[in-house]
Amino acid sequence: MSEIGIVAVGGYNEMGRNMTAVIIGEDVIILDMGLRLDRVQIHEDVEIDKMHSLELIEMGAIPDDTIMKEINGTVRAIVCTHGHLDHIERFRCADAPVKEPPRRKEQEQERG
Repeated sequence: MSEIGIVAVGGYNEMGRNMTAVIIGEDVIILDMGLRLDRVQIHEDVEIDKMHSLELIEMGAIPDDTIMKEINGTVRAIVCTHGHLDHIERFRCADAPVKEPPRRKEQEQERG
């Protein structure tokens, strides 16, 4: 049986930037990829979809996920625990299969 590890990447001491890595052997599952909305809203013309993740880390909008480089393993999936933006906003840039709750796509369409 493989050991299970948990890495609290961000969002545990604040509202937003939620991200957790669960490590099982060589497999990594990410829970949530959130955004701290107040850090983005203070900038008038920010288009987060066009920004590099390091810029977003620097402005405090997303967790510093560079710690993930220290984890041996492959991200196999990203799981959205629920549809709040502080948990899911960065899924658009994900480079792994995303598992999401049934209403997630409807919420995305409602937001436009």
